Amino acid sequence: MTMNKDNMFIQCVSGIGACFILAVTYVSSLYVWTVRYREPRDHPATIRRRFISAFCMLFVSPLFVWISINQDVLNKVGLLQIMGLRLSGSFSALIFPAILTVILFAGPLAVLVYDGMFFLIFNKRYLTLCLRSLHWQRNYAVAPLSEEFTFRACMMPILSQFMSTKIAILVCPWFFGVAHLHHLMDKISNGCNMAEAVTVS
Repeated sequence: MTMNKDNMFIQCVSGIGACFILAVTYVSSLYVWTVRYREPRDHPATIRRRFISAFCMLFVSPLFVWISINQDVLNKVGLLQIMGLRLSGSFSALIFPAILTVILFAGPLAVLVYDGMFFLIFNKRYLTLCLRSLHWQRNYAVAPLSEEFTFRACMMPILSQFMSTKIAILVCPWFFGVAHLHHLMDKISNGCNMAEAVTVS
């Protein structure tokens, strides 16, 4: 009994440690460029370099899952299926989040309709400008997809080994929050005092 508790404790610590290191690795991959280049985060060259980092993390993040997951489970199910990348259930996995997103943003969408701006998103010229914008690509495509891949698809299987799925769903966002504490440095370098920077971050 004690042996099982010890094993569970070791598995829990190693799993949380793996998720923490994965979060730090993800953020570090974005900031590795600042060692050599000094452009601000919204500079086109910085955005392009960070796209490279996000692409590289698509290969690095699954390594954490591969190392952390029980090898018997890995051999039986497969790495991609463990990370939720499978055809079965994909319809509901696409539809339900889309419905929830519409519900979540019902207020802002109603304001856009009221202001007459909603139908602008169907304007071909507007769409073309958005799709060509590096800021739009970063904010609405690359960042969300790479973050969800790392902080959801790769972390959830690691956490689910030693806690229930419901608890893992609640714990997973904490790593995402910790990963964004690096904004402290940005705020302090822009003149914020430490207390304000900590509170906002």
